[in-house]
Amino acid sequence: MKKKRALAAVLSRIRDIVLAPDYIPSSVVPNVIACAAALPATEFSKLLTQLNIEGHTAPYWAIVNNRHHALWAFIHFISGTSPSVSSDLRIACMIINDYSMFKELNFGNYRATECYEALLSEDRRSRCFLGCQPDEIQVYAYDKSIKQFDVVFPIRMFQKRLRTAPDKSLRFEFVAGCDAYGGLASTYQSLAMDHAVPLLVSVRIAIKRVLTLYF
Repeated sequence: MKKKRALAAVLSRIRDIVLAPDYIPSSVVPNVIACAAALPATEFSKLLTQLNIEGHTAPYWAIVNNRHHALWAFIHFISGTSPSVSSDLRIACMIINDYSMFKELNFGNYRATECYEALLSEDRRSRCFLGCQPDEIQVYAYDKSIKQFDVVFPIRMFQKRLRTAPDKSLRFEFVAGCDAYGGLASTYQSLAMDHAVPLLVSVRIAIKRVLTLYF
């Protein structure tokens, strides 16, 4: 009973942090620390990653309600994640069309399927081995009235990375106009480029379409 009361009290406090109208950024970190002190570390981490606030996680609501102090305070206490949690946070970024947050959370290197995650992990290892920095996809609004966007893919060490990729492909994700898109770059044999120079790909997309790129 004591454990249940402690969980309920902490959840109520977390709920107030992400949903209450009287949000005070300076009080967030002390409140989160107090919540963490009331529970074992694993229990608090589990609480933060459960869909227990209106069907979503606490970090989801921190993103949707633009409470970044709360988001980063939560993340400090979260040990590990799961596909369902990552999916929840990706949805939050899509809802508010926050590609900057999407990039900060590194969703461009994660997908909520084991197969996709394995491929992306392989690409991360390959980049590390080659001394290659992460790719930074650039998204620009082209015509908001018809929801079109320009997307630039500066793909570093394109050929070298494709040669070591399991299925000879690279995968990318980005957010544009409240939607998430996945990009695929493959068939490096058709390209003749300097390995040290990034491959620059610029495309225009319309919202509600899934982007697939072949090179």
